[in-house]
Amino acid sequence: MLRKYVGRGFSVAANTIQFAYAQITQEEEQQPVRDAEPQLAGDNNGVHYGSFDVTSQQSTANTIRAAENHKGVDTQPLLNSPGPSAQMPQPVDDVELTTINENEELVNVQYRTLIWLHSVTPFSVLAYLAILAAVILRYLPTPQDPFSSSIMVPFSTVLVGGGAWIVAQSFKQPIHDLVSLLVRSKKLQSLLSLVLHTLALDLTRWQALLLAVPALRDSTGDHSTASFTGLSWFAFGWLATLLTVTTVQQFSTLALYKDLLPLDRLLLPLVDDSDHSTETASSASLPPDNLEHQLNVLNGMRKRNDVCVAYGQPFPNIPLPGFLFPLWRLDTLLLGTGLTLILGAHPGWTTYLIIAAIDSALALFWRLLLPRVGLGGLTYMSFMCATAVFLCGLNRFGIV
Repeated sequence: MLRKYVGRGFSVAANTIQFAYAQITQEEEQQPVRDAEPQLAGDNNGVHYGSFDVTSQQSTANTIRAAENHKGVDTQPLLNSPGPSAQMPQPVDDVELTTINENEELVNVQYRTLIWLHSVTPFSVLAYLAILAAVILRYLPTPQDPFSSSIMVPFSTVLVGGGAWIVAQSFKQPIHDLVSLLVRSKKLQSLLSLVLHTLALDLTRWQALLLAVPALRDSTGDHSTASFTGLSWFAFGWLATLLTVTTVQQFSTLALYKDLLPLDRLLLPLVDDSDHSTETASSASLPPDNLEHQLNVLNGMRKRNDVCVAYGQPFPNIPLPGFLFPLWRLDTLLLGTGLTLILGAHPGWTTYLIIAAIDSALALFWRLLLPRVGLGGLTYMSFMCATAVFLCGLNRFGIV
């Protein structure tokens, strides 16, 4: 058994390195692979990529045309799904499904292998939060008796921080609906909704912080007081909720591609291809050709199209997910902690406007540049900005 697990670990490590190399060389090889794809499909050799075939698209398109004449089914909400994302596609006047590009080549990676690579993120998040909690408990003052038999964690402050983030997120859809009534341009709607939601989020953070730690109203930026400890626990609750939700969304997005990735095939053809199946989940089963199934297929295609537009590439094609996504979460942790510290040092309208401007600029930075720069380069640049904000927050309390 030990030999089996050691061998599997070696295979995953080797495949990860080859996966990164394949991502780097993908741009140069993309056109030759596309030209050779029909031939590869015939002889079952070389690297295969999961995608919907033309027949599936035509069948789905015919089904949607039939659904237009079906009195019991309304396809319009599905085609024009609302949302504040800047990467939402333009409204589709014609329901012809061939306008959705599902022929984007996916990397030759098993879904199970991608799950292992993305599993680094939740373990990293747990480590980040554990370190933050340990620092608060070890180095920050507590209002309790030092001879107490147990360490008291102010769970009420932590819960207020987490609940404040959830309340702030609930404003997203109403803000988008209001902006859509006033602005006709889809791109302007998205950007304006993003800025207004960021302002509402930071306003909620400010007011909830004063509710959870009333002593901050008279704060002088002193880290040796109990109010600084309460501020830290509020930031812990806010960030724990944020990181948990974004990590769950990461795996939900990856699950959209489960039916398009190989089921029983190695990461790269390390052995003879004839010994392995190139079957995907979508080709392994032949579901009935009914309206409900085709509508579900359409919904999945549109979600994948939105993700592809948002990231600039299909989600499974993002290189080094075991490194970039944990770094992205660390970037979020540093930025959120820094903004909360700056706001808690001298809470007021001036401080609020400063952190709202910083937060809005970074949000626009991500929304506009992510499809063009890619997750890798943008994460590095954002990480440097988040580190600067974090150090600035510590400086407001005289720590650095």
